[in-house]
Amino acid sequence: MSEPQILYGVATGSFSAALFNPYDRALFLSNVHNRPFLNRSNFVSPFQGASKAALQKIVSQGLCFPIEDFTRSKMGHGTSENIASGFFVGSCTALLCNPLSAVTFNAWSAAPGTSMGAIAMNMWNRGGIVPFTRGIRITIARDSIWGAIFTGVRHHAVFKRKNMKESHASFLSNVFAAGLATVISSPLNYVRNIQNGSCGDVPSLKIICTSLSHEMPSNKRERLLFVAQRMNIGWATLRVSIGVAASAQIYYSLSK
Repeated sequence: MSEPQILYGVATGSFSAALFNPYDRALFLSNVHNRPFLNRSNFVSPFQGASKAALQKIVSQGLCFPIEDFTRSKMGHGTSENIASGFFVGSCTALLCNPLSAVTFNAWSAAPGTSMGAIAMNMWNRGGIVPFTRGIRITIARDSIWGAIFTGVRHHAVFKRKNMKESHASFLSNVFAAGLATVISSPLNYVRNIQNGSCGDVPSLKIICTSLSHEMPSNKRERLLFVAQRMNIGWATLRVSIGVAASAQIYYSLSK
């Protein structure tokens, strides 16, 4: 990766962190407290933790594009190579971002004005390295699957034929690819949010799924609505689709 690509990624991630923090925080709180996304409580202090989330967004959304460009230049541009590249990017960003995500989740519920260093130190004093690795296996699984689908779909020949004048995927291609990847990986994202938002011992995948099944309505239509709400299919899908597509647009505009 070249230095300009990294700088463009940093700028892209910084913009994304500032713009979408209220949305991201509301999604997290709606998951943890099992309440509707538009509940007013989710939007109290909307920019709490914004500065703490900046570094995570720089890595997760800003650097994923230069890393993707680099891996595709080495692996090739075929369908299987694109999927492998996306899987690799997702794995890398998951490993890099999980400790930052853990601090961010704690920042969203910490007292206003608490520094990132104080939050991280408090986490370390409570459990050493463990709080920073909370949910890491689910995070790697989610981000690897998400990355494979996103990169594989947005660089597919179908979209390339419709976008011959550009060397990268179009905005609508990115929206569709990010939305599809988000829906498919949403169960893993739900488990990850519950694990990161829980106090004390981290609930296992089995415990979370069992608890969810016990709450499931018997009516088929209500069951579908229940699952969609818990997985944040709709609001989360819209957030990721627009956010990632906007980040891609900014990154490639700067790269020209």
